[in-house]
Amino acid sequence: MGHPCTAGTTAALVIIRGNKLYVAHVGDSAVIMGVQRDADAPLETMTLTEDHKPEAPKERKRIEAHGGAVINKA
Repeated sequence: MGHPCTAGTTAALVIIRGNKLYVAHVGDSAVIMGVQRDADAPLETMTLTEDHKPEAPKERKRIEAHGGAVINKA
């Protein structure tokens, strides 16, 4: 278990309704879809989400743009 100031929450949700796929997630729980083109083909995987980790440049920029800060607690 992480230190209380660095522990976080993750969630991933996938809803299939008809021919539509809805994906929502928060944190670093990835959603990966497997596709098999035909019965004899190997399963192909496709990552549908990007992790929300503060050390990732894109996520850090998003946090800071909304008035937050990312600091190293180590």
